[in-house]
Amino acid sequence: MNLSATTAGWSWLAAASCTLVVVAAGCPVTPSNDDSGHNSGDSGGTTACQTADDCPAGQGCRPAEGECAPCRVAGECRSGEACDDGVCGNCTIATQCDGLLCNSNGVCVACQPGTDDAACAAAYSDAEFRCNSDGTCGPHTCTSTADCQIERQICSPQGRCVACEFASDCLAAGYPAGTLCVDDQCKGADCITSADCLTDKPICGSDSRCRGCQTPLECTLALQVEAVCETATGLCHTGNCSPNNTACGTPTQDQVCVDYVCTPCNGTPQCQTVFGAGFLCLAGHCRGGNCQIDAECEGGQRICGDDNYCRNCILGSDECGVDRVCGSDGRCHDGDCYPPSTECCDATGHFQPETYRCSDIAVATGYQCAGNECGADAQSRRSFRHCTGHSGTCDLSNLQWELDWGIHQACESNQLCNKSETGAWCTTCDHGCGGSACWPECNPATEKCCSTTGTRYGCWYDSTSQIEWQEPPTTTQMTFQEAATYCRGLVHGGYDDWNVPSISELRSLVRGCSLTVSGGDCGVTDGCYSTAPMCYNAEECNAGTPPTCGPFGGPGTIGCYMDPALAGSNGICDKKYWSCAHPSNELWTVNFATATVALWYAAFDANVRCLRGGICH
Repeated sequence: MNLSATTAGWSWLAAASCTLVVVAAGCPVTPSNDDSGHNSGDSGGTTACQTADDCPAGQGCRPAEGECAPCRVAGECRSGEACDDGVCGNCTIATQCDGLLCNSNGVCVACQPGTDDAACAAAYSDAEFRCNSDGTCGPHTCTSTADCQIERQICSPQGRCVACEFASDCLAAGYPAGTLCVDDQCKGADCITSADCLTDKPICGSDSRCRGCQTPLECTLALQVEAVCETATGLCHTGNCSPNNTACGTPTQDQVCVDYVCTPCNGTPQCQTVFGAGFLCLAGHCRGGNCQIDAECEGGQRICGDDNYCRNCILGSDECGVDRVCGSDGRCHDGDCYPPSTECCDATGHFQPETYRCSDIAVATGYQCAGNECGADAQSRRSFRHCTGHSGTCDLSNLQWELDWGIHQACESNQLCNKSETGAWCTTCDHGCGGSACWPECNPATEKCCSTTGTRYGCWYDSTSQIEWQEPPTTTQMTFQEAATYCRGLVHGGYDDWNVPSISELRSLVRGCSLTVSGGDCGVTDGCYSTAPMCYNAEECNAGTPPTCGPFGGPGTIGCYMDPALAGSNGICDKKYWSCAHPSNELWTVNFATATVALWYAAFDANVRCLRGGICH
């Protein structure tokens, strides 16, 4: 428990009995004034006081300074008032009263000794708090050890109940001889730890009395080495097993406990003494069995198994040894084959070599491609059973592949070979072959692709205008200057020469509207882009009411006025697209949902589809 915080709360009790003009032991001295007329220990107050009654409501009187100021403890406030965050007034909890209790009316009141012990402990959340003789809540006090036998056991010279640390503390406090300090309490005991106990009773029990052992763990803790408990006597022994002459060991109990240590067996008689008849000592382990070598099994006609029991030999195995064979009767016989077979045993009873193919039925077929270039053939070969050279059976234990691969399917120059575990075949490349792959979308030899790998993703080559376009375009709308910067900085399809199209280039994308397609009636072109009638006519540029080419009536996706090969949706089609042609602060645009050519302010937002090169470069 922290006594300092509580002591600070009691300081007002002493201060309240002091005056500002009389200096007594333990009382504050009236502070001196500085040149400005304020106390040299200025608290920030403005009104001189002797008690809180001299101060405005809510303020306390600081005795040391003699000034009214925000309170620090309840003792600086009027009688019965609490100090809550610098303000004197009613209390809500006892800790605002600095040692007093807070009653139901919000008034700080003294506790009643002998009656309010529980109230003090609850109010200050400390089980050691009691109501002391001065009417304040605080730690329990004592005048002799008899006052502390329930709580702290020892009365300190300072009059506080404290926990003991050593047996000498208990003896000094008046407890009888044989008293120890156990768990901070003075009580009669034999021991504090097992080190205090003798070997005949080696364990210090929970009642602090020495006793015999009950579990191996407590022996290990007491001796600080691996130890076991001999439960019959209660004695601890250094070791790892108990009692002696019993089975022990991990993961299987196949050794013998000797002098409390798990020990490998030293002979079959010891194993039979501990484990019983039918056990052998094998490499230091006691194991059941009736043999250790094959000669002990019918003179070598049967096999001594890994479990040390005699068993029949396994037909077809070589476990019978050199120039011997396991017959169908489970016995070992002299010779290679028993009985002779017609598959892997020759007429003399010897095994056929491993190169002898004993069956003409293919077990499996393997597939490969002769190469990974276009035109490489699909190939196959078969696997057959062969003799093993040590068995008379033609089984699956020696499978061999044919040395040569045969043509499974001949591929042409525009085909690629493909294979799997179940077959090989030729695949025709729609766009032709190049090196070791099909051109996936276009042939660089005959078409203008985005890359040399035949991928046109991100580009669309318009064969009618011989222009390569960004596909799909960005759906982000931007001002014309932002669009020009975006296209010039674009690295796409492996190229970095992208630009905003001119109005003629942009109109070359129009399909299905005769007024605004390239060469249509609309006069807005790269050479004529002013608003004069000779260039622009609303009806001819499809801006009439209603427009001649109605919304979404084109041949493209969802009716866009563009090639069906281009992506189309409301997010791509039904927007104005920038060109670089402008008569002033406006630029010509095309809306592919209506095929309309119209002006749009450069500072407004529109879409852009970049093209490679172009006259705007």
